[in-house]
Amino acid sequence: MYAAGVAVMCVFAVYGIITFVHSICEKLLRKGICDRVLIYVKSSAKNTEGVVRSLMLKNPGAEIIVVDEGDSIELRKILDHLCQDYARVHIARLEP
Repeated sequence: MYAAGVAVMCVFAVYGIITFVHSICEKLLRKGICDRVLIYVKSSAKNTEGVVRSLMLKNPGAEIIVVDEGDSIELRKILDHLCQDYARVHIARLEP
């Protein structure tokens, strides 16, 4: 009976240690290790807004630089709107 109690206590202790280490690692990773993110966009206006918004949610302190090579008017409107929404989003346009 004593051995069963010790075994149960050991299982709970190991589970507690694993949970503690996991929570510390998760907090460190969510803190936002990246301070600058560079996104190169050629012509995909569909996914660009979602990608930038999800990056801002995961790394709120990061500078996001979107390099736009395309000449799509829709993409330029989306990028301008993102710059107005987030102060840390910047646009760099490559001219041919």
